[in-house]
Amino acid sequence: MTLSRAIDLLTFRNKQFPVLGLLFFFGLLLPLVADNYILRAFSIFYIYVLLGAGLSIVVIYAGLLDLGYIAFFAVGAYTYALLDQHFCVPFFISVPIGLLNAAIFGLVLGFPTLRVRGDYLALVTLGFGEIIRVLLVNIWGPHGITGIAPPLSLNTVGGAENLYKLFYIITFMTIPLGFLLLSRIERSPLAQAWLAIRDNERAARSCGVNSLHWLLLAFALGTAFAGTAGVIFAGIQRYINPSSFILDESILILSIVVIAGGTSRGRLLVAAGLLCLMPEVLRDFANYRLLLYGVILIIFVIGEEKLKGIKLSRAHNAAGQSSLNMQLQKPGIMPSGLVRHSNDNGWNLKVNHLTVNFNGVAAINDVSFSVELAGRIIGLIGPNGAGKTTLFNCIAGENQQFAGSISFPGMKGRHSPFMSARCGVGRTFQTPQLFESMTAFENIAVSSIAQSDIPIIGSLCGSTRWTSFSNKEKEKINEIVRYLGLTEVSDMKVNSLPLAMQRLIEIGRALALKPRVILLDEIASGLNSSDKNQLTQIIRQLCKQTSVGFLIVEHDMDFIMPLAEEILVIDAGEMIFRGSPSEVKANQGVIDAYLGGTNVIP
Repeated sequence: MTLSRAIDLLTFRNKQFPVLGLLFFFGLLLPLVADNYILRAFSIFYIYVLLGAGLSIVVIYAGLLDLGYIAFFAVGAYTYALLDQHFCVPFFISVPIGLLNAAIFGLVLGFPTLRVRGDYLALVTLGFGEIIRVLLVNIWGPHGITGIAPPLSLNTVGGAENLYKLFYIITFMTIPLGFLLLSRIERSPLAQAWLAIRDNERAARSCGVNSLHWLLLAFALGTAFAGTAGVIFAGIQRYINPSSFILDESILILSIVVIAGGTSRGRLLVAAGLLCLMPEVLRDFANYRLLLYGVILIIFVIGEEKLKGIKLSRAHNAAGQSSLNMQLQKPGIMPSGLVRHSNDNGWNLKVNHLTVNFNGVAAINDVSFSVELAGRIIGLIGPNGAGKTTLFNCIAGENQQFAGSISFPGMKGRHSPFMSARCGVGRTFQTPQLFESMTAFENIAVSSIAQSDIPIIGSLCGSTRWTSFSNKEKEKINEIVRYLGLTEVSDMKVNSLPLAMQRLIEIGRALALKPRVILLDEIASGLNSSDKNQLTQIIRQLCKQTSVGFLIVEHDMDFIMPLAEEILVIDAGEMIFRGSPSEVKANQGVIDAYLGGTNVIP
């Protein structure tokens, strides 16, 4: 990283220099003109900015509601207090120890609790925060620990009158460092993975993203911020007690993140200022302080929501106008990374005695088949409720509650969706499952994360190779975009695109996995005849030129019959027939299952 680039990041010259750059230089000059009271107030303010930055990783990026975040702040604070009291460990050595200790606590909490989501996760983290507080009271008492050493001795800083300047400098310098880390996260594949999980965890797992792994990483990084802030807090307070780590503090930090409303560091500073500095500014109005404080917050939040509504309305209107004439384009040049050699091995899917029950009802009943999929298009049809999607979900790893076995190259037995994806199985969904906060290009790029071993340290602290997708990776994604005719919409948010393009983006996401087989779940549903013809051309071309196989669930007989070379027919959870399209059309059992009579399937 060049010196000029580092300065740009630290002063946010790229996007927010007029505001954040001036605030940065104001912060440098403040110790020269402010008294100890103001310096202490700003020191506490910076600690809460750091806490808000850490919680934003968990809440904004990963989409997890953590109501016990203050517990990790306590872990950092008590880590330094105990190290100082019992082992005389210096402050600056205690900082990385407190950081690591809080991150370990985050992993220990996250591993069992991240299997739940939403309100349940909020309740679990809330309980964890209260458990930590009660433990602190019972082990070290309600009065906590006193006599903690300051970061530097009085002799070193030139006397007690300079301590508050020291406290200020230490807390102030954590902000550009913390914001630098947030900036690198924002530009890295880490953020892409977290945002994908936040938007649609089901789709992220189908792209090869191990959601538990990535969410644990978010938890660990977020709690590391809290641990660092805790060590600094203990050093400048010089005493700590459990009353500093109550639920109200968790709610305060969460409020900072909510008011900030995103990843903007400038907004984080404003939110923390409103909640931490404003009470000090209004202290002279003691009788009306809380009233004025509440009114200011209400005005800010309501105004912000109205502004968001205006922006969203304008975005939807613009998207609506631009999508009126959108049509699918003819396929472009086949992506070079997808071309297979002539000696490519086969890909055989084996399903043995598969049985799936939902509340005692058999959705799949003792189904067995073996089918070669490499370079072939296989259809899977059946009436509504026959069990087609249930079978798909078992193959893709979404449903692991079954009897029997499923195996394919690289995988035997039960498996998760991200494991299937990494074995070369891509898929689409009945209703498109996209990452709505991302563009078409970014949606497809998520699958490339699973194909790369991302070194976390390099991504956050060092190598620019991992601060964003490399040019080579971007070009591979652009090849897929061009092939599918999505170039004109690659930078548009996917929720503004028509259904046909959304389905193509799902196919593009599957192609970015470099798949051996793609499972298409009612891909033609809702499309007009022109779009279906375009889709048919893409599927046939991929199958012929890349030997990618397709297993297609479909109700549209006019679409699947000319396309597939073999059809599997399921009815009431049982395999009733398999054969060529012409044989399926003539089979009386299939006709009865579909139409209940002697009519012929078109």
